Amino acid sequence: MGISLGHREFCSSLFWKGMLAELIGTFLLVFLSISSAEKYPEQQYLVIVCSSGIAMATLVQCFGHVSGGHFNPAVTLAGLATCKISILRCLLFIAAQCAGATSAVYLLGHSVLSNDPTKPFRFPYNSPSVNKIPSDFPIYSAILLEGLATFQYVLTIFSTYDPHRTDLAGTPSLAIGLSYGLGLMCVAPYTGGSLNPARAVAMAIYQYKYWSSHWIFWVAPIAGGVAAGISYEMFWDPNSNCSPCCSVRREEEITGEDGNPVEKLHNGELVALERINIDKQNS
Repeated sequence: MGISLGHREFCSSLFWKGMLAELIGTFLLVFLSISSAEKYPEQQYLVIVCSSGIAMATLVQCFGHVSGGHFNPAVTLAGLATCKISILRCLLFIAAQCAGATSAVYLLGHSVLSNDPTKPFRFPYNSPSVNKIPSDFPIYSAILLEGLATFQYVLTIFSTYDPHRTDLAGTPSLAIGLSYGLGLMCVAPYTGGSLNPARAVAMAIYQYKYWSSHWIFWVAPIAGGVAAGISYEMFWDPNSNCSPCCSVRREEEITGEDGNPVEKLHNGELVALERINIDKQNS
């Protein structure tokens, strides 16, 4: 199936519910992670890693069945690149994510973190809430770190919610939250740990002096996320047609070990859920 424009989704209530879920989910993700980090100055990096990972796992559990639980333009664009969501859904989801993240930063800066309502809180340059590239840190290293961290995060999403896998146990949202926290743990000491262009642009809009090298926090996570999605679809998806053994494995999965037909159910997969919804609406 190719990329769909998605104009038929525009009149669907499920589409707007998903967009609202992305708005609220990204708002809560940014609000919870930044507010906790700024109140523990001596352990900021550890706090932002733990709070972000826990918040991601919780919010995916809450909204995964509604919108897919992206909360990140890199995840949304990976879904578009692999034909799992439509162009319209991709664009409006990204707009909702950026709006939610920006609203969270402004609420924190003008109320929660500020002692004086007339003087908004200014995030210090060394705060892990701020995405920036230190002058003595090579740009190519920042791109590599952000790209690889987002790659493993999005790869976890695709592999965890693969509807054809039967070897997984536990909750997928926990694996996604852990992978997000792991990525931040590796990257935060160097770049502030973006992995999410929506969070980076929110901070840049609020405190405009952080626009320097801002493009890195869009290009690197998106490149890493899209590469992860395409790589999984091409090389690691059990039903991929990229190698002769895939067709044999797919036949074995459909028939079962005893040769009898096996019925497989889709149970709320994070990214593939979007494809299922679109197929139903287009049929």
